Amino acid sequence: MLTFFARLIDKLVFAIAGVTAMQLPALMQQYQQRLSGHLSEAQYQLGKYQQIADEHYQGNIALLIEQYRKNTDPGINAAGDLVYQLVDRISVFSTKLQHLQTGDYIQQVYYFVSEIEHSIFTATLQDFQPSIPLESSAIATGVIGAILISSVLHIILNALQLPFKRYA
Repeated sequence: MLTFFARLIDKLVFAIAGVTAMQLPALMQQYQQRLSGHLSEAQYQLGKYQQIADEHYQGNIALLIEQYRKNTDPGINAAGDLVYQLVDRISVFSTKLQHLQTGDYIQQVYYFVSEIEHSIFTATLQDFQPSIPLESSAIATGVIGAILISSVLHIILNALQLPFKRYA
């Protein structure tokens, strides 16, 4: 009877691990969409400053920022810092989005994990809707994740020499 429950638990763990691992591509896609939205909004905002630079500084946004920063009024000076940060934000988001959209799936997972923008990821997790994607990358991730988690569980149970060891 104990063997029956051990096998049942093992199959449940495998299935749950597989379905959980399949969420990675869906999470990456939703994160990428949110990152793209943030990039578009930042580009829109910078476009307004670019119009000012086009009218008064021959299109040179760096010169506009420099003029903001030279101003002795702390509010105008701070606005220059904001425009500079906006330019930097666009550059960072563009690079991250490009990494998520190019390369093979393994490279995309690597960039997703290593270059994650924490505030955007947190917001993505809050709105995340689990799904069962039927793409080859999702299925492969699910199978590999299930095998890894199941294997780790078996190793731990064997190391602890719990009653399930007979099954393992």
